[in-house]
Amino acid sequence: MTTPISESQPIESYHLKAMGGVPNACSYLSLSNAYATLVAAPASGVTLITQLLLRNNDSVNADFYFKVVRSGVDYLVFRIELAPYERLIVEFPFILDTNTSIEAKTSASISAKCVATTLKFEGGMSVANFSGTAWTDLLTVPAGKAYSILGLMLSNSYNSAQNVSFQIIDNASNVKWTDSILLNQEGTWPCGEKFVMGAGWKIQVKHGAASYTGSAVAAFIEVPS
Repeated sequence: MTTPISESQPIESYHLKAMGGVPNACSYLSLSNAYATLVAAPASGVTLITQLLLRNNDSVNADFYFKVVRSGVDYLVFRIELAPYERLIVEFPFILDTNTSIEAKTSASISAKCVATTLKFEGGMSVANFSGTAWTDLLTVPAGKAYSILGLMLSNSYNSAQNVSFQIIDNASNVKWTDSILLNQEGTWPCGEKFVMGAGWKIQVKHGAASYTGSAVAAFIEVPS
């Protein structure tokens, strides 16, 4: 992986588009109450989702569900409720590799639409399902690398409200940052913080109670160390 501006790599047109946040493709989906692919895994390289646009075109409230699917395993199932004729823009840097896609559905058979804008990109996205109060590694920076964290999102997949937490530790296991939030069932927490992490540093996640379950993703790009 490389940073879009690198002394050792020519600047391609898609690097300039990425720096300006200019999408070069769109995925359109008419939603139903069964999951369908919103953004497919790319045939090669990685795809950055720059924006999700949702609209409830019906006269009843509806829940919109999204999930990250990697190699047949579901991660970060999250729910957004929209009122009749309401629209919402979700901005989070989901980065999809050749084994990762985004799927979506609604809670009922209604008239609903979703649009995802995308572009070719660099970097990657770590995913993890976790349970209990012990820390689970979400992302470890490899030796000789440094990562800029573009986005971090946690969800509560348990059927009861509970705290979810994350921490950043350095290569000597010193805690550099920690935070937590109370989430309802199927609630999500798009953390707004930006971090740069060196070799051996980790993002770890945990739940607030034993046997409770959650999920997390961390989008990143390599930067000069």
